[in-house]
Amino acid sequence: MHKIITRLLILAVVLYQLLLTGCSITPTAPSQDTSLEQRLEELYRLAKNSDATESEIYRIEAADLLSQQQRYSEAATILEGLTLANLPNRSRATYAIVTAELALSRFDGKAALSALNQHNELILQLDQDTQLRSSKLRARSFDLLERYLDSARERIHIAPLLNPEERAANETALWASLIKVPTAQLQEAANQSRISDEQGWLALALVAQANRDNLDKQLTALQRWQLRWPLHPAAANLPKELALLSQIITERPSNIVLMLPLQGRNALAGQAIRDGFLASYYAALNAGDKLPAVRIIDTTNIADFNQAYDDVAQQGADFIIGPLEKSHVQTLQSRRSLAIPTLALNYGLDNSNTEQLYQFGLSAEDEARQAAQKAWLSGYKTSLVLTPGSSWGQRIATAFNDEWQKLGGTVLENAFFDEETSYSKAIETLFDINSSKQRAKRVQAVIARNIEFTARRRQDVDFIFIAATPKQARQIKPTLAFHFAGNIPVYATSHIYAGGTSTLLDSDLDGITFTETPWMLGNHNDPVKRAVDSAWPATAERLGRLYALGVDAYQLYPRIQLLSGIGNNQLSGATGLLTLDKSGRVVRTLQWAEIMNGRIQALE
Repeated sequence: MHKIITRLLILAVVLYQLLLTGCSITPTAPSQDTSLEQRLEELYRLAKNSDATESEIYRIEAADLLSQQQRYSEAATILEGLTLANLPNRSRATYAIVTAELALSRFDGKAALSALNQHNELILQLDQDTQLRSSKLRARSFDLLERYLDSARERIHIAPLLNPEERAANETALWASLIKVPTAQLQEAANQSRISDEQGWLALALVAQANRDNLDKQLTALQRWQLRWPLHPAAANLPKELALLSQIITERPSNIVLMLPLQGRNALAGQAIRDGFLASYYAALNAGDKLPAVRIIDTTNIADFNQAYDDVAQQGADFIIGPLEKSHVQTLQSRRSLAIPTLALNYGLDNSNTEQLYQFGLSAEDEARQAAQKAWLSGYKTSLVLTPGSSWGQRIATAFNDEWQKLGGTVLENAFFDEETSYSKAIETLFDINSSKQRAKRVQAVIARNIEFTARRRQDVDFIFIAATPKQARQIKPTLAFHFAGNIPVYATSHIYAGGTSTLLDSDLDGITFTETPWMLGNHNDPVKRAVDSAWPATAERLGRLYALGVDAYQLYPRIQLLSGIGNNQLSGATGLLTLDKSGRVVRTLQWAEIMNGRIQALE
């Protein structure tokens, strides 16, 4: 009964829509103040009492209205079983648009784009509003597929057709896509473009990406752009990160203190972060940049961090980078606010909201969530999860599971390994191989003789997500192959890769897709990376991500307030694409890599 009522409510929109669209069918229109449910009931009646073709037209229009109300599951139900063969062009185009909206509600950009492309010629024959709606869906689909330049171009194309309010929102989304495009791709597109508005946007994006470590040069480049493009749509409404560039330069900190552990068990991490920061600092010095004064304090033996922090704040510092130790970060979180902006290089408690405290680190949980997103965009629906049984491994598993289930995926099984649980046993648990063995034993008992038997794994798995150290991962991948799971896609965090120290050992990681920092995949001609590789050859690879953390700390110190004040603003850093959430936590979006023949390679 409930389903019948739901369908009755679902199938109700078309009458009103048909009158607007001018379809050949002209049922009596409901009054303007008719409620949505009443209109749906009327459409249900019309669909029920019409022939097959007219009924499908009503159903599509009903689904259209439901989709616009974000009642996606109801819209999907009403579209089931349609044939489309004899429908008018408008109905088929509307079907494509609604299908795309339903796909995007599931974060399925590929399906959305396929639906729009299949009926694009019909959509182009319809009115401007319908075409705009389709273009906006295409832009969103491109974003989901990480085709950011295509998304930006779609929005550039429709911009002149929008009203002022829509245009502002479109430009915000356009810019958010454009700044994710790699510099080399931007430059190539700028060289080939013959469309004036597009050329201006591409040139502005290059201004934003160039000289990120030199705000003064970036401001000079922006001023040149403004002289070159005075009538460009962005000239009157610059992206906020560029509009505030002059203010950022004026207000940037001039006295910075680094508070890091330089001795004891955290010494290697503290020293690498310090050296990455200083490598950026001296590169800027050589380029003639205006630099802050920098003081470094070793936090190893500080007994009262609260007092030490207050002393630094009272001695003239206007920005603090650190601490690194989680306990010290939690000490700062116990305060309601801090005296000066502070960029902690670790994450404390999740529920803290201390004013002027920003948290930045190499969060494994961020990587797990990104792996879930990548797998979903690849079309996978079911997963297995394999992590260490430590608190670290369990946190990563929880982050992945929560994100995967939020997207709509299903976690079939979690398994943990440690010193007591071998990889083989954990993988047997994941793939339910023990059930196969038990079935064979029962058969043997029934026929009273031994039989030749090969264990079978479960067949409902799309991919497996793992978190492991390089040593662990090098054993896990061959063990998967041993259990007839070598062909299942494997996603992982960056922790599986220690740097290019041994291609022979890393060949056991071949085929694993994993998150990685731009620094580890990056341009070896970059002066800062070249300086780190030259000065610390013994640790440049092994501690590369920590050096990158120091490099990004240098990039963040003058921009952290900007990231805080502008929603969706991003900074392209050595550790990833950096954004700031509402609680002051820096979130990294990493690149993707794969091991092939024991060597790391970036994935497009």
